[in-house]
Amino acid sequence: MHFSNYASVLAVMGNSQEAVAAADQALQLRKRHAPDDVYQQAASWKTLGDVQNVAGDLAASVTNYEKSLAILAELPSPDTDARMMTIGVFGGLCKMLIMQDHFARALQCANDGLAYIEKHGDATLESDRVILLIQKSVSQRRLGRFDGVEADMRQAIAINERLLGKDSLEIGVNYWQLGEALNYIGHHADALEAYAHSEKILRSRQAAPGQLANAYKGMGLAWQKQGNSQKAIEYYRRALASLGDPGTPRLQKMKDKLLVISDNKS
Repeated sequence: MHFSNYASVLAVMGNSQEAVAAADQALQLRKRHAPDDVYQQAASWKTLGDVQNVAGDLAASVTNYEKSLAILAELPSPDTDARMMTIGVFGGLCKMLIMQDHFARALQCANDGLAYIEKHGDATLESDRVILLIQKSVSQRRLGRFDGVEADMRQAIAINERLLGKDSLEIGVNYWQLGEALNYIGHHADALEAYAHSEKILRSRQAAPGQLANAYKGMGLAWQKQGNSQKAIEYYRRALASLGDPGTPRLQKMKDKLLVISDNKS
Protein backbone atom coordinates (compact mmCIF):
# COMPACT_ATOMS: atom_id res chain seq x y z
CA MET A 1 0.00 0.00 0.00
CA HIS A 2 3.05 2.24 -0.02
CA PHE A 3 3.49 2.19 -3.80
CA SER A 4 2.00 5.70 -4.07
CA ASN A 5 4.78 7.16 -1.93
CA TYR A 6 7.33 5.12 -3.86
CA ALA A 7 5.90 6.42 -7.13
CA SER A 8 6.21 10.03 -5.95
CA VAL A 9 9.85 9.49 -4.96
CA LEU A 10 10.63 7.91 -8.34
CA ALA A 11 9.05 10.87 -10.12
CA VAL A 12 11.17 13.35 -8.15
CA MET A 13 14.27 11.30 -9.02
CA GLY A 14 13.41 11.50 -12.72
CA ASN A 15 12.41 7.84 -13.16
CA SER A 16 9.08 8.82 -14.65
CA GLN A 17 8.10 5.57 -16.36
CA GLU A 18 8.85 3.53 -13.25
CA ALA A 19 6.89 6.09 -11.24
CA VAL A 20 3.83 5.65 -13.48
CA ALA A 21 4.06 1.85 -13.13
CA ALA A 22 4.32 2.09 -9.32
CA ALA A 23 1.41 4.53 -9.10
CA ASP A 24 -0.75 2.27 -11.26
CA GLN A 25 0.18 -0.72 -9.09
CA ALA A 26 -0.83 1.21 -5.97
CA LEU A 27 -4.17 2.01 -7.57
CA GLN A 28 -4.86 -1.62 -8.52
CA LEU A 29 -3.94 -2.82 -5.02
CA ARG A 30 -6.30 -0.35 -3.41
CA LYS A 31 -9.11 -1.34 -5.75
CA ARG A 32 -8.56 -5.00 -4.88
CA HIS A 33 -7.93 -4.81 -1.14
CA ALA A 34 -9.80 -1.66 -0.10
CA PRO A 35 -12.67 -1.27 -2.59
CA ASP A 36 -14.78 0.71 -0.10
CA ASP A 37 -12.06 3.22 0.80
CA VAL A 38 -12.99 5.87 -1.74
CA TYR A 39 -10.64 8.44 -0.21
CA GLN A 40 -7.61 6.23 -0.79
CA GLN A 41 -8.75 5.44 -4.32
CA ALA A 42 -9.08 9.14 -5.04
CA ALA A 43 -5.58 9.62 -3.64
CA SER A 44 -4.28 6.89 -5.95
CA TRP A 45 -5.88 8.47 -9.03
CA LYS A 46 -4.31 11.81 -8.01
CA THR A 47 -0.86 10.26 -7.57
CA LEU A 48 -1.17 8.62 -10.99
CA GLY A 49 -2.11 11.99 -12.47
CA ASP A 50 0.84 13.64 -10.71
CA VAL A 51 3.44 11.21 -12.04
CA GLN A 52 1.93 11.17 -15.55
CA ASN A 53 2.33 14.94 -15.48
CA VAL A 54 6.05 14.49 -14.76
CA ALA A 55 6.29 11.78 -17.44
CA GLY A 56 4.82 14.17 -20.01
CA ASP A 57 1.59 12.22 -20.58
CA LEU A 58 -0.59 15.28 -20.11
CA ALA A 59 -3.81 13.83 -21.55
CA ALA A 60 -3.66 10.81 -19.24
CA SER A 61 -2.88 13.10 -16.32
CA VAL A 62 -6.02 15.13 -17.03
CA THR A 63 -8.15 11.98 -17.21
CA ASN A 64 -6.89 10.69 -13.88
CA TYR A 65 -7.22 14.03 -12.11
CA GLU A 66 -10.83 14.14 -13.30
CA LYS A 67 -11.43 10.61 -11.95
CA SER A 68 -10.01 11.67 -8.59
CA LEU A 69 -12.25 14.76 -8.49
CA ALA A 70 -15.33 12.72 -9.35
CA ILE A 71 -14.68 10.43 -6.38
CA LEU A 72 -13.87 13.28 -4.00
CA ALA A 73 -17.07 15.09 -5.00
CA GLU A 74 -19.06 12.17 -3.56
CA LEU A 75 -17.61 12.57 -0.06
CA PRO A 76 -20.52 13.96 2.02
CA SER A 77 -18.42 15.79 4.63
CA PRO A 78 -14.80 16.09 3.48
CA ASP A 79 -12.32 16.56 6.32
CA THR A 80 -9.26 18.80 6.13
CA ASP A 81 -7.14 16.16 4.37
CA ALA A 82 -9.84 15.52 1.78
CA ARG A 83 -10.28 19.26 1.15
CA MET A 84 -6.54 19.73 0.72
CA MET A 85 -6.38 16.80 -1.70
CA THR A 86 -9.36 18.08 -3.67
CA ILE A 87 -7.95 21.54 -4.14
CA GLY A 88 -4.56 20.03 -5.05
CA VAL A 89 -6.28 18.04 -7.79
CA PHE A 90 -8.00 21.18 -9.07
CA GLY A 91 -4.61 22.92 -9.27
CA GLY A 92 -2.96 20.00 -11.06
CA LEU A 93 -5.85 19.66 -13.50
CA CYS A 94 -5.87 23.38 -14.34
CA LYS A 95 -2.12 23.29 -14.96
CA MET A 96 -2.40 20.31 -17.32
CA LEU A 97 -5.26 21.92 -19.24
CA ILE A 98 -3.30 25.17 -19.67
CA MET A 99 -0.24 23.24 -20.87
CA GLN A 100 -2.43 21.62 -23.55
CA ASP A 101 -3.98 24.96 -24.59
CA HIS A 102 -7.42 23.92 -23.31
CA PHE A 103 -8.00 27.38 -21.90
CA ALA A 104 -11.81 27.35 -21.66
CA ARG A 105 -11.70 24.11 -19.67
CA ALA A 106 -8.84 25.49 -17.55
CA LEU A 107 -10.88 28.60 -16.77
CA GLN A 108 -13.84 26.48 -15.70
CA CYS A 109 -11.53 24.32 -13.59
CA ALA A 110 -10.08 27.38 -11.83
CA ASN A 111 -13.56 28.79 -11.18
CA ASP A 112 -14.74 25.44 -9.81
CA GLY A 113 -11.71 25.21 -7.53
CA LEU A 114 -12.22 28.75 -6.24
CA ALA A 115 -15.90 28.01 -5.62
CA TYR A 116 -14.88 24.91 -3.64
CA ILE A 117 -12.63 27.03 -1.42
CA GLU A 118 -15.42 29.55 -0.86
CA LYS A 119 -17.90 26.79 -0.03
CA HIS A 120 -15.73 25.26 2.67
CA GLY A 121 -14.18 28.48 4.03
CA ASP A 122 -10.96 26.67 4.88
CA ALA A 123 -8.14 29.08 5.77
CA THR A 124 -5.54 26.36 5.13
CA LEU A 125 -6.36 26.56 1.41
CA GLU A 126 -5.31 30.20 0.91
CA SER A 127 -2.05 29.29 -0.84
CA ASP A 128 -4.10 27.10 -3.20
CA ARG A 129 -6.42 30.03 -3.82
CA VAL A 130 -3.37 31.96 -5.06
CA ILE A 131 -2.51 29.22 -7.55
CA LEU A 132 -6.07 29.04 -8.87
CA LEU A 133 -6.37 32.83 -9.19
CA ILE A 134 -3.18 32.91 -11.26
CA GLN A 135 -4.39 30.01 -13.41
CA LYS A 136 -7.70 31.83 -13.89
CA SER A 137 -5.89 35.00 -14.95
CA VAL A 138 -3.68 33.12 -17.40
CA SER A 139 -6.64 31.22 -18.88
CA GLN A 140 -8.65 34.42 -19.40
CA ARG A 141 -5.65 36.10 -21.00
CA ARG A 142 -5.07 33.19 -23.37
CA LEU A 143 -8.76 33.22 -24.30
CA GLY A 144 -8.47 36.90 -25.27
CA ARG A 145 -10.61 38.12 -22.39
CA PHE A 146 -9.63 41.27 -20.53
CA ASP A 147 -12.11 41.17 -17.64
CA GLY A 148 -10.48 39.94 -14.46
CA VAL A 149 -6.99 39.36 -15.87
CA GLU A 150 -5.42 42.12 -13.77
CA ALA A 151 -7.79 41.89 -10.81
CA ASP A 152 -7.19 38.16 -10.30
CA MET A 153 -3.42 38.63 -10.38
CA ARG A 154 -3.55 41.50 -7.89
CA GLN A 155 -5.77 39.46 -5.56
CA ALA A 156 -3.32 36.56 -5.77
CA ILE A 157 -0.41 38.86 -4.94
CA ALA A 158 -2.24 40.43 -1.98
CA ILE A 159 -2.89 36.98 -0.49
CA ASN A 160 0.67 35.82 -1.10
CA GLU A 161 2.16 38.96 0.42
CA ARG A 162 0.12 38.27 3.56
CA LEU A 163 1.20 34.63 3.63
CA LEU A 164 4.86 34.94 2.59
CA GLY A 165 5.93 38.54 3.15
CA LYS A 166 6.27 41.30 0.58
CA ASP A 167 9.86 40.55 -0.43
CA SER A 168 9.77 36.76 -0.85
CA LEU A 169 11.06 35.19 -4.05
CA GLU A 170 7.59 33.97 -4.98
CA ILE A 171 6.27 37.54 -4.78
CA GLY A 172 8.99 38.55 -7.22
CA VAL A 173 7.70 35.92 -9.64
CA ASN A 174 4.12 37.06 -9.01
CA TYR A 175 4.97 40.63 -10.01
CA TRP A 176 6.50 39.33 -13.24
CA GLN A 177 3.22 37.47 -13.86
CA LEU A 178 1.32 40.70 -13.16
CA GLY A 179 3.55 42.49 -15.67
CA GLU A 180 2.68 39.86 -18.28
CA ALA A 181 -1.03 40.37 -17.62
CA LEU A 182 -0.73 44.18 -17.82
CA ASN A 183 1.28 44.02 -21.03
CA TYR A 184 -1.39 41.82 -22.54
CA ILE A 185 -4.26 44.21 -21.76
CA GLY A 186 -2.24 47.16 -23.07
CA HIS A 187 -1.33 48.81 -19.75
CA HIS A 188 2.35 48.99 -20.63
CA ALA A 189 3.36 51.76 -18.20
CA ASP A 190 1.80 49.80 -15.33
CA ALA A 191 3.50 46.66 -16.64
CA LEU A 192 6.88 48.39 -16.39
CA GLU A 193 6.18 49.19 -12.74
CA ALA A 194 5.29 45.56 -12.04
CA TYR A 195 8.39 44.27 -13.84
CA ALA A 196 10.61 46.77 -12.00
CA HIS A 197 9.22 45.57 -8.67
CA SER A 198 9.80 41.99 -9.76
CA GLU A 199 13.39 42.80 -10.75
CA LYS A 200 14.08 44.44 -7.38
CA ILE A 201 12.92 41.37 -5.46
CA LEU A 202 14.53 38.83 -7.80
CA ARG A 203 17.89 40.59 -7.64
CA SER A 204 17.80 40.58 -3.83
CA ARG A 205 16.94 36.88 -3.70
CA GLN A 206 18.45 33.78 -5.24
CA ALA A 207 16.32 33.87 -8.36
CA ALA A 208 16.28 30.75 -10.49
CA PRO A 209 18.05 30.95 -13.88
CA GLY A 210 15.80 32.67 -16.37
CA GLN A 211 13.61 34.53 -13.88
CA LEU A 212 15.42 37.84 -14.26
CA ALA A 213 15.56 37.29 -18.01
CA ASN A 214 11.78 36.97 -18.07
CA ALA A 215 11.38 40.28 -16.23
CA TYR A 216 13.80 42.08 -18.56
CA LYS A 217 12.16 40.56 -21.63
CA GLY A 218 8.78 41.82 -20.41
CA MET A 219 10.25 45.29 -19.91
CA GLY A 220 11.63 45.20 -23.43
CA LEU A 221 8.21 44.33 -24.81
CA ALA A 222 6.52 47.08 -22.75
CA TRP A 223 8.94 49.70 -24.09
CA GLN A 224 8.56 48.32 -27.61
CA LYS A 225 4.75 48.61 -27.40
CA GLN A 226 5.16 52.23 -26.30
CA GLY A 227 7.31 52.96 -29.36
CA ASN A 228 10.66 53.31 -27.59
CA SER A 229 12.92 50.99 -29.60
CA GLN A 230 16.11 52.14 -27.86
CA LYS A 231 14.78 51.19 -24.42
CA ALA A 232 13.37 47.95 -25.80
CA ILE A 233 16.79 46.92 -27.15
CA GLU A 234 18.42 47.86 -23.84
CA TYR A 235 16.18 45.51 -21.86
CA TYR A 236 16.30 42.67 -24.37
CA ARG A 237 20.10 42.86 -24.07
CA ARG A 238 19.84 42.87 -20.28
CA ALA A 239 17.77 39.71 -20.54
CA LEU A 240 20.46 38.10 -22.69
CA ALA A 241 23.24 39.16 -20.31
CA SER A 242 21.38 37.78 -17.29
CA LEU A 243 21.25 34.33 -18.89
CA GLY A 244 25.02 34.09 -19.29
CA ASP A 245 25.96 30.60 -20.44
CA PRO A 246 22.70 28.60 -20.41
CA GLY A 247 23.04 25.29 -18.66
CA THR A 248 19.81 23.68 -19.84
CA PRO A 249 17.99 23.26 -23.18
CA ARG A 250 15.12 25.40 -21.84
CA LEU A 251 17.40 28.34 -21.07
CA GLN A 252 19.25 27.93 -24.36
CA LYS A 253 15.92 28.09 -26.19
CA MET A 254 15.07 31.27 -24.28
CA LYS A 255 18.43 32.79 -25.20
CA ASP A 256 18.03 31.87 -28.87
CA LYS A 257 14.63 33.60 -28.97
CA LEU A 258 16.03 36.69 -27.27
CA LEU A 259 18.90 36.84 -29.76
CA VAL A 260 16.42 36.87 -32.62
CA ILE A 261 14.32 39.60 -30.98
CA SER A 262 17.38 41.69 -30.14
CA ASP A 263 18.83 41.38 -33.65
CA ASN A 264 15.52 42.31 -35.23
CA LYS A 265 15.25 45.46 -33.10
CA SER A 266 18.86 46.60 -33.65
